[in-house]
Amino acid sequence: MRLPLHKYLLLLHDTIIIFLAIILSHYLYFYAHISYPHIIKAQHLIQVEDLFFLLLIPFFIGNKLYRYHVILNKPRHIASLIKAIFSAYILIIFFYFITKNPDLFNGRFLLIILLGTLSVLFFFSRVIIVPEIYFFLIKKDVFKKKMIIVGAGGYGQNMANFINNAKNNSFKIVGFVDDDDEKIGSKINGWEVLDGMNNIGKVVEQIHASDILIAINNIDNDRLHQIVRLCQRTGADIYIVSKHFQAVSQQMDLEEVGNLNAFKIVSSNKTIYDIVTTVLDFLICIIIFVITLPFWFILILLIKTTSAGPIFYKPEVVGKNGKSFLMYKFRSMYHNADTSVHEKHVKSIILNNQLTKKLQNDNRITTIGRFLRTYSLDEFPQIINVLRGEMRLVGPRPCLSYEALVMEDWHRQRFKVRPGLTGLWQINGRNQVPFNEQIAFDIYYIENRSFRLDIEILLKTIPVVLLGKGGV
Repeated sequence: MRLPLHKYLLLLHDTIIIFLAIILSHYLYFYAHISYPHIIKAQHLIQVEDLFFLLLIPFFIGNKLYRYHVILNKPRHIASLIKAIFSAYILIIFFYFITKNPDLFNGRFLLIILLGTLSVLFFFSRVIIVPEIYFFLIKKDVFKKKMIIVGAGGYGQNMANFINNAKNNSFKIVGFVDDDDEKIGSKINGWEVLDGMNNIGKVVEQIHASDILIAINNIDNDRLHQIVRLCQRTGADIYIVSKHFQAVSQQMDLEEVGNLNAFKIVSSNKTIYDIVTTVLDFLICIIIFVITLPFWFILILLIKTTSAGPIFYKPEVVGKNGKSFLMYKFRSMYHNADTSVHEKHVKSIILNNQLTKKLQNDNRITTIGRFLRTYSLDEFPQIINVLRGEMRLVGPRPCLSYEALVMEDWHRQRFKVRPGLTGLWQINGRNQVPFNEQIAFDIYYIENRSFRLDIEILLKTIPVVLLGKGGV
């Protein structure tokens, strides 16, 4: 993913401030502190353990301190800065105490001086000076990137005006592309409709645009995702603002385009991420399996003694690239129960974009099965599928084969990655999410999947499961 120039510069600024704070704090402690004249010559302005303070950088990233809407909002900037510094400090102090080394960081008093120095330097540089420099450079067009707006209708025009008038706008809008051939060549609010959407690649190449904003509401999902695929071929950064991603926009931390929050299509290579997460998922599942093995025997005993039939239910589901596999679940229904009603119910949800609620008063479910479903314990054996490489801990939930048959083309984007035990829509509404919004969450995850997002989803899944939200 290509980062804006200002984010690289700000990262360099923060690194310099950290080292400057370390040097200044050491000077104040060793050279200006009259109580320790005998140790002055033995000390250095920077020591190896001081590199721990570079931990501030990932905490800054985690607290969105490289986002426009944080940098340029002083109250939020100050709050995020305080939270990031103190969070990093807690980790450093924890390390200081578990090592039980009184000479580490040259004692507690130096840590206090460092905290004060870092806080003061970052406040004056980041909160007061950096925003003013940023606004100056924006006015001089230093950070301006050429952007094409896809959609010359009323919504696209409004978004173009909104971005253009934003104080913190780093984009130069160069024109529109649109499906309406009659608009091509005309000017709207001073911007030309450059060409049709099918020629977006040629337009990007001709004017050297680096960014594309898709701003369309009056369009069906299939056409919207055809446009996304056309835009992806250009190699430009792609942002979407559309009612089709309304649920994602309301609940996820999106990219900012000017003052506008937009869903970004990230086309960066995920090869290293996929390899590392495969290994980590395997190791985590081995550990979980060993730790919970006694619990498995209890559930198996309850299932076998309360109803006749096998322990596991193994439906055929669709995985990565549309490849089918058998998914393991603890059997929660009576053996050979009729599934036609459930199949009809699920197809109706997909075809009519209904809430993804399960059947009410489902008489196929056993007594122990109701308990298993309430707390998602029936899904537990899917760690076998993770160990087999068919699933991941985090990803779009697998769908049954007959569900895939009635899906629209754009729904099938969820098959670009391996399915998971839990995903974004499970923690953002679960059974209160219409089907299309469920897919939108899946697409957001696929485009933005990362170690941080995976950890966040796993942590948020725990209370959802423990409280039995979205069960039977």
